[in-house]
Amino acid sequence: MIPYLDLESDFSMKKICIAILWLLRIEAGQSQDPWMVEAKNINSKNYFGVTVANGMVGLVSSPDPMRVKDVVLNGAYDYYQRGRVSNILKTFNHVNLNLEVDGQRISQSTISNYQQTLNMKQASLVTTFDVQDKVVVSHTLMALRHLPYTALTIVEIKAKGMDYTDECN
Repeated sequence: MIPYLDLESDFSMKKICIAILWLLRIEAGQSQDPWMVEAKNINSKNYFGVTVANGMVGLVSSPDPMRVKDVVLNGAYDYYQRGRVSNILKTFNHVNLNLEVDGQRISQSTISNYQQTLNMKQASLVTTFDVQDKVVVSHTLMALRHLPYTALTIVEIKAKGMDYTDECN
């Protein structure tokens, strides 16, 4: 015996299911970008860095502001380090920066609202923080995909309490 199928009610039920799924998709899309991984309240004792790399050079993040833990070269190996096993070669660190605000060098103890965001779509690590009530700093690290052994650091410093809308006019 074949069960009775009501085509009109099945079609209506499909429309309702599609509408519910569409609304859930819109709601989920507004909550957080799936390409972004954010870290707030960073504890340096329990920190494992992420690597932003392009296949040739890699930058390993650090819990300290405007710093990277390591710069590694991929495809180059050191055979005589630990136990005569091939190890990825660490190179000189050319992306660490120091910043002074009113003559005081910044550190974890002098900043607030410290946050790191890994943008997996643009292959960048953006670190943002405030220095007292004076400036907001954004520090972006990228290993450039079109230039194999090249890294890019972008630093944006904005004074707090300033209106930047007049600059555009």
